[in-house]
Amino acid sequence: TQISSDSTSFSLLSKQIDARFKSSAAMSQPKKLRVLCLHGYGQDASKFKGRTNAVRRKLEKVAELVFIDAPHVLPPPPEFLQASATGDNDQNAEGLFDLKSFRGWWDRREEDKADPTNFKTVQQVVGADESLRYIRQFIDESGPFDGILAFSQGAVFAAALCGFASQGIFGVHFQFKFVVLVAGFVTAVSDFAPAITQPISLPSLHIMGKTDELIPLEWSMELAALFVDPTIYQHEGGHCIPQRAADCKVMVDFLSKFT
Repeated sequence: TQISSDSTSFSLLSKQIDARFKSSAAMSQPKKLRVLCLHGYGQDASKFKGRTNAVRRKLEKVAELVFIDAPHVLPPPPEFLQASATGDNDQNAEGLFDLKSFRGWWDRREEDKADPTNFKTVQQVVGADESLRYIRQFIDESGPFDGILAFSQGAVFAAALCGFASQGIFGVHFQFKFVVLVAGFVTAVSDFAPAITQPISLPSLHIMGKTDELIPLEWSMELAALFVDPTIYQHEGGHCIPQRAADCKVMVDFLSKFT
């Protein structure tokens, strides 16, 4: 009986030590960053997630990526429909856009769509204010988030969010530790103008493609100039989230600073 009792006591002690060890090990591991991911014009969360497979695998130890849909389902502009019908992959940017789930953070007015090249210069758009309310509510309900990873139109929107947060205006009261902007540019959209009236003091990584025919390097450099001490990385590809090992390492190294 005595031997049985001692065995039981030893078993309980072993379980307690094991539980404390596991708890200590868990506490010693760095907490994953939560990163809000904003897709580009003509995509949705699923499409964007699929285009970041290599990056997600490399980042899985340091970050949890949270992909969300833009609130607006949009009619694809005529040039996209024509490109799809003729198989023009250049216009479709190598399958980046999804004509079945074509979403955006805002859209041009109908009278502005005759010119497919004016998306950078138009001042009056549809849906930007709704997107601001939508993203504030999402972050309030699903946050906090340590940073943002955003692409193309999503990068423009993310830069505006960072500007609003830096100034504490338009009800944007949340704060980020960093932002990663891929193929971003400075927009003339009047809803976002107050966000860029002063330098944005937030660690930022700006990724741009040397062969991007939609968003030229100088457009992305113009956006980077709005941030204090930006980190700039130019990859060899076009309008995409770069997926090579060297490209992924740049993002992993940048995010690892904030773990």
